[in-house]
Amino acid sequence: MKSKNRSLRQQIEDVASQSAKPPLHGRSALQGVHPQDPFVQAHIKELNGTIGALRQEKFELSAQVKKYRATVDHPQGSLNKA
Repeated sequence: MKSKNRSLRQQIEDVASQSAKPPLHGRSALQGVHPQDPFVQAHIKELNGTIGALRQEKFELSAQVKKYRATVDHPQGSLNKA
């Protein structure tokens, strides 16, 4: 009984120590990729372009929302005073 208890505790410790370490498969996949690779650079440029376009769209939509809020708030303010 004691030996079984010890072996089970050892298994728990082994699992706990393994789960505390980060997985290695994520890092090994990135080791073969070099930032100097033209494909990677082209992909980064494309992603940066997409990010820029999304930021611009967000800016335009925010301005549009502010405009609509002002359009709605003005008549509401007149109704509240009356």
